Amino acid sequence: MHDDVATAWTQERREALSGLDQGHVIEGLPFFYLGQRSGAAARPSTHLGPEAGIVCTPLDGPYTPAFGIITSQSCDLAEEADPPKRPWFLASPVYERTDYGERTKLNVELIGVRYLVKLTGARFQDSNWIADLRIQVPFDKAVLVGRQTYPGFENEGSGRAFALRLADLYSRPAFPTKVSTHVVESLRNWFHNRDKRIAAVRAAEVRRFGLRVSKSEPYDVQLLVLVDPSRSVDDAAKCLQEWYLKANPAAALVGLNLLPIEYGSVQTMSAATFLSYQPVALDYITQPTPRS
Repeated sequence: MHDDVATAWTQERREALSGLDQGHVIEGLPFFYLGQRSGAAARPSTHLGPEAGIVCTPLDGPYTPAFGIITSQSCDLAEEADPPKRPWFLASPVYERTDYGERTKLNVELIGVRYLVKLTGARFQDSNWIADLRIQVPFDKAVLVGRQTYPGFENEGSGRAFALRLADLYSRPAFPTKVSTHVVESLRNWFHNRDKRIAAVRAAEVRRFGLRVSKSEPYDVQLLVLVDPSRSVDDAAKCLQEWYLKANPAAALVGLNLLPIEYGSVQTMSAATFLSYQPVALDYITQPTPRS
């Protein structure tokens, strides 16, 4: 395979890769998925061996993504190695979504749905174009030859946020359902359209919420509030303590030990402590929540 990779690396392929980075969007990628012959989600079109019972199904009709977004790291696209060793790249499907309500739209845009990302590049600002990171398909880099490409994001900051989202999907464990319900959603409901509570957090310039959850039951759960040390946090702390006192009994009933809230800053907190907390999107918690 190594020899085949080296000989297949044509100048045409190198030119197609020039200037492409993670987060670039490719028009018309031929997405497919593999599944069992029995119980496949779509009608099979190609079988990869009758004994294996594996189905290769190209997506067509209403399921066909118009675009695919590159999820491979930029350095793996146009390799500097000679000969190159990575003939494939990964991409996720991109769909236009016009059928969901304001609440779902808010969740996507404010990281309420971790695997969905709204594109902000110039080509995608006319509608809700969403990358679905649940699916990442390998393609030979040759499929890039002759295809139209677009930046997926409007600036470098948005591109870096996309890279962090990809990393987060693999590095951050999902919270247990009871933690999501009795801590994350409880906190969100506490701020739901409560202007004074939201104002208290914003006045303190709270930078981030985070959760530290023990690995086994009964779960110890602690909320981190990352703040600006130059600002007073008294009002925000009072508001959050009221939530804690209300949420604690309900959390205890389902076996959660809700520890006292911890406050800190990047100036005073050790790296080990900071990394022990999993981030919870600040805007997801404190933004007003429209109805669908």
